[in-house]
Amino acid sequence: MADPSEGGRLLIILAQLEEGMDKLFLPLGLLYLGDTLRKAGHEVEIFHEHGTNENIDELINRIKTCKPEWIGFSVSTGPQLSPAIEASKRIKNETDAQVVWGGMHTTMVDGVENEPYVDIAVKGEGEAWVTGKTVTDMDAFQPDWSLIDAERYGSTIHLVTSRGCTHRCGFCYSPIVWERRWKAHSVNKVLEIAREYPIEIEKVEFRDDYFFTDRKRGVKILNELNLPWDSTVRADSALRSLLLECNILPTRFAIGVESASQRLLDMMTKDIKVEDIFTALDTLEEFGVDSYLTFIVNLPTETPEEKELTIEMANKIEREYRATCSVKPYRCYPGTALFKLAVREGFQPPRTTEEWAEYALKVWK
Repeated sequence: MADPSEGGRLLIILAQLEEGMDKLFLPLGLLYLGDTLRKAGHEVEIFHEHGTNENIDELINRIKTCKPEWIGFSVSTGPQLSPAIEASKRIKNETDAQVVWGGMHTTMVDGVENEPYVDIAVKGEGEAWVTGKTVTDMDAFQPDWSLIDAERYGSTIHLVTSRGCTHRCGFCYSPIVWERRWKAHSVNKVLEIAREYPIEIEKVEFRDDYFFTDRKRGVKILNELNLPWDSTVRADSALRSLLLECNILPTRFAIGVESASQRLLDMMTKDIKVEDIFTALDTLEEFGVDSYLTFIVNLPTETPEEKELTIEMANKIEREYRATCSVKPYRCYPGTALFKLAVREGFQPPRTTEEWAEYALKVWK
């Protein structure tokens, strides 16, 4: 099989089929990998669509027409598993292209490489697989904006300026994948990436696992960009001093609350107190900043009383603050600390990629 790290020019299609979302967001993983592959001398195209039958037909026709050596799918544990499976099966049945899967699902779940419709399952960073070297300098790569029509995604740009997170939330993929390590683009590289975006940017949304891991760096990026922005923030951050340092206040902060039960917060190693949430909300209210708060119910060992307490807390916050709350059932991300607890509590984990897809369609709504 042709390997992009072995030299020689390959034609490669990088694909991402979305499911369960109203609009398409910048496929940053594909854009970084596309940059890496092109620097290695390969020809790259991106196919990023909703995972409808019509779009899968279009992908198959494109493969038959241009005859790429391989198709690389970026797949997360969620609804997009289903169209990726369907497309991969058809590629294997109808074309000669090799199918490569990467992304967080492939990284965290063993056995993907044994599926008959997957030729290679890439664990970890795609850039490392292409170059054969560990990614130590994030500035060596950047999203290749030339691979997409930016007008399609609009003037609000999503950026991932770092990888990893130093916190240890038990439901999150990051402590498993990144082992609580963190690496980042330099400030100048982030500015370069943003300024090279083909259309004028009206707003920046930071999709890092935690943008403010290095707070000084984060504030410098914000103030240098000097654009409307939003990101996640931890409830236990020193929000007042952070907001005072920013030339432009965020349009909204997203905060992971998770539960109104301190017992469950401690079980998840969230490392916050329930009162931290209200302290943060009071500060945001003072500065006139909106918030989006996420809650999880049906957690392992959660009692009916704890679930009701969480729902009541979300309702109270929406009544009393400039906040929107999202309450969703717990989703078992494979390999996480909470996943292991769920299994001990009786959760029967999916055994195949198809079973994971069925589980995702049922829970990720």
